[in-house]
Amino acid sequence: MPHLNKGRKLEKGQFSIEFIIVLGVLLTLIASVSLPLYENSSAKARKLTRLSQAREAGNELVSALNTVYAGGVGAKQTIEYSLPSSVRQIRIDEDVDGTDSVPQDNRMDVQIEMDWEEDNVVLINTLIPSQYQYGEGEEVIPVIDAHLSESHGDHTVVVSYENYPTIVLEEV
Repeated sequence: MPHLNKGRKLEKGQFSIEFIIVLGVLLTLIASVSLPLYENSSAKARKLTRLSQAREAGNELVSALNTVYAGGVGAKQTIEYSLPSSVRQIRIDEDVDGTDSVPQDNRMDVQIEMDWEEDNVVLINTLIPSQYQYGEGEEVIPVIDAHLSESHGDHTVVVSYENYPTIVLEEV
């Protein structure tokens, strides 16, 4: 009789070992599928967060430009905004109007370029015309004199309409 009992213990032990091995293989398969998915979605979330921060900074700049432009010569406003770490360049001018994927809308644009290969530009229109007629057919192009840093972090900028047609953005 002891023989039968011993065989049963071996069967139970073998089943336990097989179960542990199958469970280990299953967990390895699940991990090998879910970790890349997690990394991919995490990278996309970081990118969307930075894009959102860049858009928020662009909206702050556009709001200040529109307010100062509407206020006329002598108007001044100080703003604060934060840039994400992946900003490559900030452009505020008429040069981007009608180029590449930017429609010709006769508006100055704030363009924040990120250092990614795709979906790398935040473009926001201002109310400032990119060119207009002044007097007897004289074409005037507003001048945006921007001295802005692309470094990530908090920035304080003074936007002032010093003289016609120049608006100055200077980082404090």
